[in-house]
Amino acid sequence: MTSYVTFTALSGVKSDDPPCYLLGVDNVRILLDCGSTDVFPVTEWKALERVAPQIDLVLLSHPTIEHLGAYVYAYTRLQLRCPVYGTMPLVNMGQIALQDLFLSRRNMEPFDLFTMEDIKQAFQHITTLRYHQPIPLTEKCQGITITAFSAGHTIGGTLWKVSKDTEDIVYAVDYNHTREKHLNGSDLLHQGVIIDSLSRPSLLITSAHNALVTQPSRKQRDATFAKMLHQTLTAGHNVLIPTDSSARALELCYMLDQLWESQRYTFPVFFLTHRSYRTVAYAKTMLEWMSDTLTEKFANARENPFDLPRLQLVHRLDQVTQRTGPKVVLASLSSLETGFARDLLVEWAENPHNLILLPQRGSPSTLAHNLYQAWCEESQSSTKNDPTVTLTQDLSFLVKRKVKLVGAELERYMEAERQRKEKEASENALRARHKTIMEGSDSENSEAEIDDTDIEQLVFRQPDVYIRDTVGMDSTHNPTQMFRMFPYIERRKRFDDYGEIINPEQYKQHAMVTQDGVLMHGPQRAADPGKRDGKFTGEVDETEEEEPFKYMTESITLALRCQLLYLNYEGLSDGRSIVNLLAQWGMKKLVLVQGNQDATNYLAQTCLVNDQITDDVFTPNLDETLSVASGSMTVQVTLTDALLSSLNFSTAGDYQFSHVTGQFLSVDPETRPSLDALPVDQSKPWHRPVFVGNAKLTVIRRLLEREGYTTDFREEGVLVCNNKVAIRKTEGGKFLLEGVFCPEYYRVRDIVYRQHAMC
Repeated sequence: MTSYVTFTALSGVKSDDPPCYLLGVDNVRILLDCGSTDVFPVTEWKALERVAPQIDLVLLSHPTIEHLGAYVYAYTRLQLRCPVYGTMPLVNMGQIALQDLFLSRRNMEPFDLFTMEDIKQAFQHITTLRYHQPIPLTEKCQGITITAFSAGHTIGGTLWKVSKDTEDIVYAVDYNHTREKHLNGSDLLHQGVIIDSLSRPSLLITSAHNALVTQPSRKQRDATFAKMLHQTLTAGHNVLIPTDSSARALELCYMLDQLWESQRYTFPVFFLTHRSYRTVAYAKTMLEWMSDTLTEKFANARENPFDLPRLQLVHRLDQVTQRTGPKVVLASLSSLETGFARDLLVEWAENPHNLILLPQRGSPSTLAHNLYQAWCEESQSSTKNDPTVTLTQDLSFLVKRKVKLVGAELERYMEAERQRKEKEASENALRARHKTIMEGSDSENSEAEIDDTDIEQLVFRQPDVYIRDTVGMDSTHNPTQMFRMFPYIERRKRFDDYGEIINPEQYKQHAMVTQDGVLMHGPQRAADPGKRDGKFTGEVDETEEEEPFKYMTESITLALRCQLLYLNYEGLSDGRSIVNLLAQWGMKKLVLVQGNQDATNYLAQTCLVNDQITDDVFTPNLDETLSVASGSMTVQVTLTDALLSSLNFSTAGDYQFSHVTGQFLSVDPETRPSLDALPVDQSKPWHRPVFVGNAKLTVIRRLLEREGYTTDFREEGVLVCNNKVAIRKTEGGKFLLEGVFCPEYYRVRDIVYRQHAMC
């Protein structure tokens, strides 16, 4: 039998839209990422809504909005309750990213797709794992094993390997094989060679996003970054760097802190997001997920590299705008569609001396992407030796913001709020009275149903009330004896011991519509702003009490006259590196996703003309289902104890191999066949030894040099040892040894043999 593997793209093919894919392994449906843009296009999530009830497993690869932005919506609205896996940094940083986006959107307009509590519950549902930790799945996913590997690019970023039987599926999007300041490179390479755990998969799913990108060296980019900041700040102007709120912002924060330390700058640097304190606080606790350089620095100096003493963590716009003089601001969000970065752009873009530095290209149809395209057009036509361009265009767009109520609007709101509270109070009192009456009634004629009028009539019209002595019924007294008593009814308490019973509905936030049709909102439940566990965090909680406000929309025309610069700090492998990696990967089938039409077509054609890359290259369309099984046939048999004890196993990587010779005991097609050892009177037939493994000549050369041999690579990739033995590798992956029969020949052959499992 063989596993049946299918692939369906729900989003993110032949475009730069967020990734969201459905992988089918037999009857198991696996969702690979659940991305969105920061405008939350619900109308474009119809495909996700359609398949959500069928999903059995979710694998998240990066803690960015582009990879998990729709996850909370799917968890809350689409009831996605299947197992979800990700790394611990992905849970922490992904939660911060969505919280910051939620608060940014709520500062622009009413937002009701989910709440802060929904974000918390959705991320608590994620099961965390570590890199290189195989997780065998259970229940419906029985037989499938998932393993996470570091992808670089973001802290906790993951390359996923899904294995079942002979099928090994690798999902590798947005990876970076090179080291950054705060992150190691991807686990994909070890000493320049793809690791065995990820090499030769039956199916590789990877992105073509950077296929057409050729970026300068990191040293050159850092030099340009420092130069342009120095020029702008020393001239007395401001620098705005739009970034995300968690994952990629860490690289820029650490860069700026180190630059300010080395240059001894005194210009203020602000990290402006709704969750800036939490972002840095989480980063301090996750050094083990970062680069070896940072962990060694912490171990040696006992100082946390993410203390960032030269950065000011702020969470309100006025904390930046009220500060005079030149400054650098890292502000969310990178798309410039919402958040503090958009607000600062409106304030600073008309000054021709201010600098807008784009570290990312931005998602399609966003303001950041439009500015990137304008920079590309201007820089290509410019003849000056300056990477910045001066914008000379007018941009019309809508400005949505939340403003406090003043004057007559505030008075109308307060009066309406007073009337509403009075009405609610009376309704609650009546409701509580009815509830008390219902709870206190023991029967239809319960004493609790008698009101004050009934008591008055009872006292003055019928003063002599007799009750029957039930105790006397069992005694020697006259059972008909009656006793005269004053009428009394015991009233039940309608309040608890601490006062009036609290009705939660009374304290919910309510909205009203003004005469102008603008939504106005009142104060929320009070909280202790800016404190957590008694310590100042520099942040205000989402439940902070605020004055009455309303949402307003204004159409403006912004005169863009500032300086614009794009420097690639996306943290992704470029096109040339991607092609080189694909040539080493050795996959049987390849699916290209997450790249625009030009990039996808270019990478597909490059793969087809490269003899070292598979010819089975797929470029799926949206909602197209591909059958991408490797076609390898497997048969499951049961080995008897007698046969199993006679086998000699050899180890190669994570597997053990042995050559088996036996006879079938059962060939019934409805049962699993059993294989037993040959009878004693039958001898085992001779077989040619089989070598399992794919050793590299470079690895063998290092082993030979470690044994004291002199090695040298000659033409056509021939490895010569001690000028006596030549080792070459054929196109089929076999090794050929040539040389004179001498002790060196047999020792070299033994070293080559040891790199394989022989059976």
